[in-house]
Amino acid sequence: MKKTLIFIIVLILIVSLAGCNRAFSLKNNDTNNKNNTASNSSEMYEMNNSFNTKTSDKTVQSTPNKLENSNQNKLSSHSLTVNSSTKNKKLNTYINNNNSDSSINTPTSFYSNLSMKNTSIGWIVKDNKILRTEDGWKSYKDITPYKYKTNSSYDEMIPSGVYFYDSNTAWVSLGSYKQEKKLTIYHTIDGGEHWNKTYLPVNEYWEYAGKQYISFINNKTGFILVTSDAACGMMSKSIYKTIDGGVSWKKLGDITNKIASYPTGITFNNSMDGWITSTYHGQNYILAFKTKDGGVNWKKDNLQLFPYHNKIRYTDVYPPIFFKDNKENGILPIKYVEDNARYIMPYITSDGGNTWNIPKNFKNNKFLIYDFTNEKKWWAIDQEKDKLYLTQNSGENWKEISENKIFKNINYIQFVNKKVGFAIGYHIFIKTVDGGKSWIKIN
Repeated sequence: MKKTLIFIIVLILIVSLAGCNRAFSLKNNDTNNKNNTASNSSEMYEMNNSFNTKTSDKTVQSTPNKLENSNQNKLSSHSLTVNSSTKNKKLNTYINNNNSDSSINTPTSFYSNLSMKNTSIGWIVKDNKILRTEDGWKSYKDITPYKYKTNSSYDEMIPSGVYFYDSNTAWVSLGSYKQEKKLTIYHTIDGGEHWNKTYLPVNEYWEYAGKQYISFINNKTGFILVTSDAACGMMSKSIYKTIDGGVSWKKLGDITNKIASYPTGITFNNSMDGWITSTYHGQNYILAFKTKDGGVNWKKDNLQLFPYHNKIRYTDVYPPIFFKDNKENGILPIKYVEDNARYIMPYITSDGGNTWNIPKNFKNNKFLIYDFTNEKKWWAIDQEKDKLYLTQNSGENWKEISENKIFKNINYIQFVNKKVGFAIGYHIFIKTVDGGKSWIKIN
């Protein structure tokens, strides 16, 4: 009996350590194969400075039954099918014909792959596919630039980063689980009709196997945060920059020791000031990190907890959102986690992110789902009461807009103007054209 017990304990220790050892195996393999891969560096550099143009004319033939939200910008790796046709699939729903551009920020969410640029044009990532609409999802087109198979596996390329800049411009990154150093970047400037292909010049094996988080300050200057797979609280991280729209990329450095825990995303407000945010993994501070020199050096941003909240167990932080009409104004969404509650606390800035504070007279209703139209106008869902609320003064006063049982299952909402909004959740995709009073189901 005693020998059996000792054997079980040893077995448990071996299994526990296996996960940690995996975190270092790729790095060790990279060191051992350094000489073997040196010859590939020049080839990759040449590929990185050339474009292979491809026209995509695929359109979706089966209406998606799962337009799922994916938290923290994670993209789905599920298998998928697609058929080619010259006609778009039509969706049975009412569509508002207002095509005016809104002043919403890019990106529009801190944890969704749905991005509406106005009442008509929008993008979404669904089951490895890039979909785009020009009529508010009455119809949509599959504009996926990369090849995929119905029986996809970890040996196939998987979309692992995406950034929808405006109605026509987007970047998509794809890692590969094959034993090769390749991280592909696709870029379109015409709504996905044509995609340019290049490669990120990664030189560590872990860089192609994790996730990427993308931020552009204009159509030329952008940054990519590259992360490894997570293991035992550890995650490697590096950052790259482009000044030509992604034609070429330069590695700014390995920032593993500068950014703690598991990143949720990256935002640059200009060419110098940027933020990387992370989820909790044992730290005793708010996980927001800032650079003031264009991504080379990073330091912990000194943020304080909401004063009277002594029940907080930990916080998760999401990338700040800055507004196009005045980029000095922004919101940093921080999720507070208590024993029996999770909710977003919006930290605001009016000086470009030099300081962040809780809004004066903010009424904390413990909402988890937010849409920030600007620094004052916010939409929020109370999932316990199944209600939609609106504030026009940064949370000091809230007005109840509607009550609907479907709100309980919503995990992202976006309004493009005061009337038209979209919301998604598991098996749910809905739209309003009357300011949230009523909602129409998109199939």
